[in-house]
Amino acid sequence: MSKKNRHRRVPARPGAAAGTGGAGAGAGAGAGEELVESTFTALWDAIDAGDLLRAEFGAATLLSIPVRADAPADRARDYIQGLIRTVAGRQHTPAGGACLRIMAAIGPADAKRAAGQALGTLTAEGVFAPEWATDAGRPVPRQAWRGYDVYGDADIVAVTFAYGDAEHALVLTVNRGLQPVVTTLVVVPDATAALDSLRAEQDPLSRQEEISLAEARRRIEEPLARVARDPLAYLEQDSIVFLPIARTRVRRLPLDTGESVVTFTTADRAAAVSEFLASPRAAAAGDADIARFWAEILTGYSGRVPGESPTRVGPGKLAAMLLVHVPSTFMLSAAQRAGLEPAATAWTQWAAAREGLDEAAVAHLMAELTNIAGDFDAAYDDPRHVGLRAYSRDVATSDADVNVLAGISARRAFAEPHPGGRTSPDLAAVDATTAAGRATLVSAEFAGCRSDPLSSKEFVAAVTDVVEELWRGDPPATWDEAQQLHDGGMSRHDVLHALADKR
Repeated sequence: MSKKNRHRRVPARPGAAAGTGGAGAGAGAGAGEELVESTFTALWDAIDAGDLLRAEFGAATLLSIPVRADAPADRARDYIQGLIRTVAGRQHTPAGGACLRIMAAIGPADAKRAAGQALGTLTAEGVFAPEWATDAGRPVPRQAWRGYDVYGDADIVAVTFAYGDAEHALVLTVNRGLQPVVTTLVVVPDATAALDSLRAEQDPLSRQEEISLAEARRRIEEPLARVARDPLAYLEQDSIVFLPIARTRVRRLPLDTGESVVTFTTADRAAAVSEFLASPRAAAAGDADIARFWAEILTGYSGRVPGESPTRVGPGKLAAMLLVHVPSTFMLSAAQRAGLEPAATAWTQWAAAREGLDEAAVAHLMAELTNIAGDFDAAYDDPRHVGLRAYSRDVATSDADVNVLAGISARRAFAEPHPGGRTSPDLAAVDATTAAGRATLVSAEFAGCRSDPLSSKEFVAAVTDVVEELWRGDPPATWDEAQQLHDGGMSRHDVLHALADKR
């Protein structure tokens, strides 16, 4: 199994916004408009042939264009409305009805509403979609297989679905290094070929098994939902195309009503630390205080996933933890940095034994740990990580809950973005971790804004109050409201503006 560890944002995002009107509005000009037209041509061909899966591919490609172009929420909505108008205007026919029904079945909420309304208009005028189109988004789930590495770092889950006698497969790779998240995604028209490829894996560190449809849903539903919130952070463009189809397929799977997943608590993680420190392995971990520090971080990292054992260990998890989580979260002393390799080596050997990994798996794991430890200093000194950990330096202790730390960091980054995300490169050196620095950043961003009857100075003061509440997390209602507005499509600047307007 490929153990590609990919946790990065795509560095270049395509697409200047197109002009208003037409199906390409808000998605991207030039090549984007050509893609819309060529995809429509393929979509009408599939509908004429009565090929439901191929028609879903075409509709999914059209619906994914604003996501792939990283279009703002308002332009994405304009694009969807323009897309539906194009269908309704060009195809006042059963084929148009089929297209609208498919878009309503697999599309996001905006597409469902717009396509449903347009389809209702067609129906009221006596134009009906063909009968086969009513099955859109409703294939019958058949079977599921899972490929996984012995460390638990990654899963490949394949689930087959049928439209009539024709079976296709949804195949997803789930990376479990940081948060479990889908990193590759494809819908394969030939289900047999997809399963044969999975079952043919010969990597000695990989395993395959048939799983229930309910277990498949449990393993992929949240990782897929997570990537759907920010597809460009994890998926290549080709995978994003299949996202609308994948989300409908997961909803077709039965819920897991069997044995509940084991949940590990803070007490379980603390107990694992104590057990390690009392083991013979701890003698090689170096200074006792530094060994405890690293054991708490290495064990506590499992707290990000409720069902993950505190002693689960693998190359992907170690890389995510030591090259991303630690450098972006903790301020380390020279002694703590020097003590990383002996402490991590001792803990990894102990955890591998606890997990029952065989000799080959342990040998590979320890070789990977050596490489990871060798890369740690560069990761820790990376300017991006330096900026990130500054936002949590007053709360990041080795025994802190990792999800609480992540929440604090996200909230503070919303209050004032990290240096690379600010409105001007000239502001990158401003220290946002001080009240004075935050006031400077607010003034630079909002000096040109006002809100009647407040003067510009009074409005900047109101925004500063909002930012301070977000930074402190007090009152919690300010962050709750900010998240609701942001999730509704409002930009961060506009959220702060709206919250300040209410002062």
